[in-house]
Order: sequence, then structure tokens, then C-alpha cells
Amino acid sequence: MSSSSSRHRISSRAPQTQTQTQTQTQSVAPEIPHDVAASSSSGGAAATSPQENPFALTSLEEVAVESCSLPVVGPLSYSADVLSGVRVLKLLYVHRICDSLVRESYRRSRVPLLPYKVVGDILRSIHDVLTQCATDGSDRHLSELSTQIFENSSQPLDPHQSMTVEEYISLFTGSQLRWEAIGNVFAVAGRAIIASPDNDPIFVENGAPGRANLLSQIAEASDLCLSFCARESCSNELLVSLQVNDLMLKTQQHGDSSYQSWRRLGDLCATVYFSGIHRQDGDERDPVFLAQLKRGCFASAFYVDKCVATFLGRPPLLNYRHCSLVPPLDLSDDILVGDPACLTEAIEQVSSTGWNCHGRIYRTSLARIRLLLAIFKDKVIELRAGHYDADTLPRANQILEEAQSSWEHCPDPLRYDRFNNADNDDHSNVNRFTIISIYLDYLHSRFLLLQFMAAHMDDSRAAFLETAQKILATVIQATKYRASQIDLSQDYSWITLYYGIPSATLLAQDLHSTRHTQQGPSPPHVAATETIRNLCVLVSMLSWVVSPIHGDYHICKDAERRLSQMVDEILDRVNSPSVDTLASNELFDHMLEWVDYGNLGFGPVLFG
Repeated sequence: MSSSSSRHRISSRAPQTQTQTQTQTQSVAPEIPHDVAASSSSGGAAATSPQENPFALTSLEEVAVESCSLPVVGPLSYSADVLSGVRVLKLLYVHRICDSLVRESYRRSRVPLLPYKVVGDILRSIHDVLTQCATDGSDRHLSELSTQIFENSSQPLDPHQSMTVEEYISLFTGSQLRWEAIGNVFAVAGRAIIASPDNDPIFVENGAPGRANLLSQIAEASDLCLSFCARESCSNELLVSLQVNDLMLKTQQHGDSSYQSWRRLGDLCATVYFSGIHRQDGDERDPVFLAQLKRGCFASAFYVDKCVATFLGRPPLLNYRHCSLVPPLDLSDDILVGDPACLTEAIEQVSSTGWNCHGRIYRTSLARIRLLLAIFKDKVIELRAGHYDADTLPRANQILEEAQSSWEHCPDPLRYDRFNNADNDDHSNVNRFTIISIYLDYLHSRFLLLQFMAAHMDDSRAAFLETAQKILATVIQATKYRASQIDLSQDYSWITLYYGIPSATLLAQDLHSTRHTQQGPSPPHVAATETIRNLCVLVSMLSWVVSPIHGDYHICKDAERRLSQMVDEILDRVNSPSVDTLASNELFDHMLEWVDYGNLGFGPVLFG
């Protein structure tokens, strides 16, 4: 373009549609087309060599933008944002590995937020527009493209009831490309880097820089996209998806207890409320597929909120009383983004409780069960935080019955307590791990509720300790399911800290107090030998469950040290009954300071 005020327009050519021919099997992995799986296994898109890269970019810090090429676009801060946008676009152009990482993430991931068709069309659109801008290597085209993306992102998405899937996707691709869409690519790619082992061929085949360096660049780009979206103050389901993915990335980078993670959670919940996604109970403006997509995004946000809040012992930011709590229907992505007539027919075929009748596990199956369990947990948290009165225990029993009913209606393929390896040989270890995580989440909510009830009525103590033993045993069983093609260390550290430590600590406390008082022997439901053995195994797990580069490493090491002291004290008193009981109790009470029993999360000794 010859004039500095002229605008380089993105091609408005609609993204090519992709035939999804996946054979449906009973699997937790998301439904993605065969050609995606093939391209992922072969490394995906080829990396751009330095000779092929007209922008000569090796890192965000080294991006040089021609100052003379920037158009005059309003305030200085806006021009600075456009410059940052150019840097992000250059990074995306150079690191074609992002395409491969996103595809690999969908091939390996257990609970992606968006159907692959949506993300796949975003990837193709980004490739097309950046290829257009790279014709002469000039920054002018990129600055004009960055300006236009800002303008697109400042406008609300405007769906209508008769809109097709292709028309919906065109609202944020092609000539309408938005920062929310680009940010999702970076956030998903960043999560894929963390989940990939160091020797993954994807890094070599795509000519990527060092793994840590690549993760740093992509995480920074995700941050920039979020800041661009915040500047434009336009919220929608794409932004919710980006914020959930970025929050998960931050917890994996900096740890679940980090300020970065908590701040991201606050931003996510603010977007959910502001956008109205928490009230998805029949918006007539949305086509059916979009209503289901929004429900899935809300389910993910609501679930993550409960996990982080419970882990840190803080109040949840999304309250079930202010949300419609309609879970997404249990439909495959092929149906959800396919022919509208087939979608209508599939909706009529789901069970009265909303589950598919084919015995299959879809992306939405996992989002659905997670939301139902998160609602249960939210009610438990509210009950525990409230004032105790005559109605409290009846309410607790009602919540417990509702949770058990929901769990009983959950399809067998999603229930680890009905899981039979002989009948599920097609499940990968990653999928088995997902089923265990669902079961642990159910047990954890029961554990929180029964612990509260046991404090007020003795006849709940047996069920409480039995649930704690089940959690501890299941956490240990989860270590059997290793996967050579995916790094599950973050998942192991999460279930160990979130589920294993609270149950193990209270079991240790029960063993310590019961065996060394005059209240008689341990009740028959407390298998002391097995519990001590499992406690020792958990201590061992904490020594290897997470590598030093992961955000939760220091928490795991501190948990290992403190839990090891507790187990040693129990064993010492078993072997030496004459030990000073008062001194031992004082020492044990000091060890317990690191757990906040009010919330059954970690206390200030650990988090400060």
C-alpha cells in the first residue's frame, strides 16, 4: 500500500471445511479427523527455516519493527499495542511448531474446551493471512493486519439463531480474525509443550528452539493476547476458552498456589459473569450448537474455580446460586458441529439424564461430569463455611444423597469404581488416568462433606475414614498408568497434592490419636497396616512425582518432608509404646500446622 492511512485487508475467503471421518470408539480422547492425527504423528507443518522466514525472528525480545511502517492509529498506547501485535504475529509465523503442538494436544488431550473443527479452522485462517503478509517481508502489512485484528476484537460477536457452524467460525477467522482466537492457539500450544516429554520428536522435527525458551516465548505471547482482549473489553466464549487454557498453563508454569494463577482465575470468573455465560438456560439468539459450546466453556470455568479455590482454602469465585448450571449434552463433536438435522435427532436420542446411549465417552462427557461434581463440591464448601444450626446436618445428608444419585446415573465408562481393565483394553493409560481423576474428584467431595459431618456426629466417622482410605489407595493406583508419549508429571503432582495429602494427613492423625489413647483399639474399618503402608508409598511418590522445572515442585518437596515426619512419628510410637505421649502429641500437632483444617487445604505455613 502506498499511503500510511490505507489498510491491508485480510482475505475474506472462508476457511476450508474439513471432513471428519473418525471412527467412533469408546475413548476419552477427543474426536479429531484422521488427517490431523496423521499430521501430528509426522510432526505436522514443517518448520520455517531462516531462509524461508522473511521476518527473521528468533525470539520476542529480538523482534524489530520498522517504525516508519506503522500507520497512524489514534493514541500512543494504541500504537504501542499494534507494535506488540506485530511481534505476536511474527512469532506465530516463525514458530510453525504451534500448529503441530495444537494438533498433538488434541490427539493426546483429555478435555479440550473447543471442538477441533473450530480450532482447526482458526489454524488454517492464521496460516492464510500470515502467508499473505509475508509476500515481501515488510512490517507494514503486519502492522495493518495487527490494527485490523484490534478493530475486529473490539466488536462483539453477533450470532443469530439460524447461523451455521461455518458462519459462526467466520466471525473470528479470515477477515474477522480476533486476538481471542490467536490467543487460544498459543495457550493450547503452551500446555502441549509442558505435556510433551523432553525427547519428543516434535521439537526436533520442527526445528524448535530449546523447550524452556519456546515455552517462555509462547507463554508471553498468550499473555499479550489476553492483554489485547482486556484492552478491547469485549467478552465472549472464545475469551473464556482462552482464559481457562491460559490459567491451566500458569498453574503448570508457576504452580497452583502462585499469585499468577489466582489472578488469572479472578479474570476468568469476571469474564464468565460479564459475558453472561453463567446463565446459559436458553438464549434464543444462539443456535443450538453454540448454546452447547457455551455450556461447555462454563462447565470448564466452574470446575477449575472449585479446584483452585479448594486447593488454596479460599472462597470460590463462581457461586452455584447465581448460575443456571445447565450441563452440556453428551454429544460427539462430529454431531455438534455437523448437520443441524443430525444434531436435532441426536439431542432427541440422549437419555433423560442427558447422557448418550451408545456407551461412548466424548469431550462433552467429561465436561458434563466435571460440572456435576463441581456443583456438589460448591454446595459442600458453602455448607462448611456457613453457620451451624439445626438444619445443617439434614442439609448435609440431602447433599450427600444428591451426589450419590448423580454418581449412580453416571455412565459406567466414566466410573473407575466400575472399571474393568479386561473390558477396556482399548483405553490408553492417559484415558485411564482421566477416569481415575473423575473418581477422585467424587471421593474428595464426599471426604469434605463427611469430615464436616463427623465433627458433629460420631456415626459419620466410619464413612469418613473409609473414604479417606479409598482416596489414598486410588492416588497410589494412578501411578500404574504411565504414558510414554505424554508427560503426566503435572497430573501426578496435582492428584497427589489435591487429593492425596488431605486424606493422608487426616488418616495419619487418626492413627496417631487412636492407637495411643485409652479409647480402645482401632475400629474394624481402619486397616492400620495397610494405611501405614500406603502412607509410606505416598511419601515416596512425593520424591519423584514432579520434576524441578514444574511449578509445584517446592510444594511437593515440603509435603514430602512434613508427611515423612508424621509417618516416622507413628512408626516410632508403634515400635516404642513407652515414648513420652505428651511430647509426641506436641510434636505431631506442630507437624499438622501446615494443613488448614478449616478448609482441608494447605495452611499459611506452606503458602505464607
